[in-house]
Amino acid sequence: EPRWQRRPCTWPAVNVAGRDVAYLTLEFAFAHVPPAVRDLQAEGATSDRVALAWMPPSNDRAAPVLGYRVEACELYRASRPQLALADHHQGGGGQSSPRQLALVAYNGDAGRGSVNNRALAWKPMGEYEPMPEPKVVVRNLRSDTRYRFRVRGFSEAGAGEPAEVEVDTLPCAPGVCGQPRLAGCSGPVLAVEWDPPLDDGGMDIVAYRIWVRPYSATRAEGSEWLEMGHVKHSQVKVQ
Repeated sequence: EPRWQRRPCTWPAVNVAGRDVAYLTLEFAFAHVPPAVRDLQAEGATSDRVALAWMPPSNDRAAPVLGYRVEACELYRASRPQLALADHHQGGGGQSSPRQLALVAYNGDAGRGSVNNRALAWKPMGEYEPMPEPKVVVRNLRSDTRYRFRVRGFSEAGAGEPAEVEVDTLPCAPGVCGQPRLAGCSGPVLAVEWDPPLDDGGMDIVAYRIWVRPYSATRAEGSEWLEMGHVKHSQVKVQ
């Protein structure tokens, strides 16, 4: 009964004659799931990991916290919320030719987006042992993505209510450029074009670096590539 919560109760142990031979004193307690963790916050983020920290929930002597479960869901691309995550990290339009031309795109700053509503698909990121000041690093995340994390304590009575926080991972380098192709030839001058990467890494592409090596080379060391300079990015599809 609730009136006996955390109150010591004594029962006699009797023999077959009905006489008390011993006494047993117990304290009853109803076990509850832990309350939500406190002060959940992100302490830092890179392009593929986020550091989380929080304070433990209030202690329950009947059912102490046994650990914490961390889950995450991807909301959208952090810098471009209008783009679906299904289009994220699909790479470029094909590998560049290793025998003729090497292209690398690099990017500049881009703005951040605002929250939009979409169905949440939670992914378990791990379970962690209790500690006085819990801190964890969640790894293997997508770059340039807004995540919602939730953390909940669990005990023998079950898992408690979650605390949530949203964090943006940082942008990364752009994806692979499209296959280079010959667009024109005038004596010793060649015109080459390519498609820009489908994934800009979360920042606007500003230029391309170009390398070249002799076509006759069947296998080339990295030192055989000659950097030809930078080409400014164009807003049209073909560069």
